[in-house]
Amino acid sequence: MHLAEIEDWASSEIRIIELTQGNSSIRWNFRVRRFIPQDGDSLERTWLSKRTGTRQYHPVTPYALVSMKETGEYLSRSLEKDIDIIIGEFVGKEST
Repeated sequence: MHLAEIEDWASSEIRIIELTQGNSSIRWNFRVRRFIPQDGDSLERTWLSKRTGTRQYHPVTPYALVSMKETGEYLSRSLEKDIDIIIGEFVGKEST
């Protein structure tokens, strides 16, 4: 997969979203902007219903990371700083 920075944005407004991994105490903040969808962009999420087995769909708003490079560097720094916490939380949960 080729990753490329987005150049055609639908808005100049930058928003911050906060994400977590599972029930970890670590929080990551990402800068996102609304983008102009291109052919092949996925604008919905799909899953199979556990109850019925039918495919479910949910539209998603076209937001993307402002900078792939910046985000990669941010995650790398965060993992270096917090890896002990992350491992401790996940190992601790698996052993209980």
